[in-house]
Amino acid sequence: MIDFDIAKTWHKLFAEHLELIAHGAIEEELTEASVCDDRACKLGKWLDGPAHAMSNLPSYTELRRHHRHFHQSACDLLRIARDASHAGARTIATANFRAASTKVIEAIDQLIADHDALGSGHGADVPHEEPGAKPHDAWNDTMSTGVAAIDDHHKAIVTILDKLATASDLPVMSELANDALTDLGRILQLHFAVEETYLKKCGMPEQELAEHLREHYKILEQYADINFQAMTQGQMRIKDISATVKGWAIDHVIAYDLAIKNYLPLGTSASVI
Repeated sequence: MIDFDIAKTWHKLFAEHLELIAHGAIEEELTEASVCDDRACKLGKWLDGPAHAMSNLPSYTELRRHHRHFHQSACDLLRIARDASHAGARTIATANFRAASTKVIEAIDQLIADHDALGSGHGADVPHEEPGAKPHDAWNDTMSTGVAAIDDHHKAIVTILDKLATASDLPVMSELANDALTDLGRILQLHFAVEETYLKKCGMPEQELAEHLREHYKILEQYADINFQAMTQGQMRIKDISATVKGWAIDHVIAYDLAIKNYLPLGTSASVI
């Protein structure tokens, strides 16, 4: 099951990634089918899958409505962004898109509140976290970069590590591990795309930027290697890879991402987009 934190991160990553593409910061083609269909994204699949157990809640229905409207706004932004002559229309579409995205996050938060209220003794048949799971066990505020979007991504990665840590003796190819590693790989790819866009505009020196990007490439190579080992070595357990994966999240943040603080405007928090 994708937990609430990761569901929110999937939405934020999708929104950030699409906006960067729409504004030309990332060169990537997106099809209307992948953007306009509210059931095609990870959050849409979560709503149709594990979260459907909460479909009796009004907040679930509201989330579906806001999520559908968000994808309509995303579709409008994508179409307008393809015509460079419509700068004014793109500004309006971007504002509508951001507002719709915020409504989705607020709707998820309301669903969380309703889930927690019903799960505290009212007998609701709603999904719960894995026993013993401790959200963001490895995260603390000293790891904050000062860029909210980047910090949210890091917290989601740590959430996946927490999930893996609760089942360290399971085979790597078990359903839980396979789902977590698949989520991790996609989050890493989208996170690096968003983070690299920020690094290129924040004033980081060229040599430091090149070294940082090389580290991203190394992590993706290691991720691919772990997946290959998992497929070819049937006896691998989650604990066999946990130290390596944890190193990506913790060591990389400490050694590289905290340097982002040096380039924040006036030492304040900053936006990626």
